[in-house]
Amino acid sequence: MTFERLLLAGLATLQDPRKGARAVIEQGFDMRASWTGLLLISIVSALLSSVTVLALTGEAGVPALLLQPFALAAVQFVALAIAALLVFVIGRQFGGTGSLADATALIVWFEVVFTAIQVLQVLISLALPTLGISFGLFTVLIFFWVLCHFIAELHGFQAIWKVLLGVLASGFAVSLILALILIVLQSAGIITGAGPTNA
Repeated sequence: MTFERLLLAGLATLQDPRKGARAVIEQGFDMRASWTGLLLISIVSALLSSVTVLALTGEAGVPALLLQPFALAAVQFVALAIAALLVFVIGRQFGGTGSLADATALIVWFEVVFTAIQVLQVLISLALPTLGISFGLFTVLIFFWVLCHFIAELHGFQAIWKVLLGVLASGFAVSLILALILIVLQSAGIITGAGPTNA
């Protein structure tokens, strides 16, 4: 897929998330392809996050994890894998029909779209910081809007508000798991507490 087609697909997804999700599902990605995509987007997203934080704030006061992109990529991969698993399992518990491979593929595409939005947000923040803050808040709303429609399309749900409740509950669970992972990584000395600070 060319960059132009990828960009158009991303814009189409934002305009009609359910249609975008359906297009991904219809590709019929197997687990191997989905996990490969998950690994690649985790690496790209982690590198971008590190560069973004450094560009906007510098090294002073930056959490050490953000200065260690490979460790961040590992955490990102685990987070996305857990998210895909929760989307699959919880959706099935409520009568959904989606598969784990499709759930993973959708999480990959979701992350691709929002990585692109992250790049746009950085550019806006560098040019117009005040507008960048407003755009960031708008991005949060779009995040939940797209994710809920992705899940609804995956499992054949109609009530978006019920999906939203499930997303919020799942997000809380993922946050707890990631907090535990970070504690383990810090205890093992893989990452340190905080980045360098100015004297």
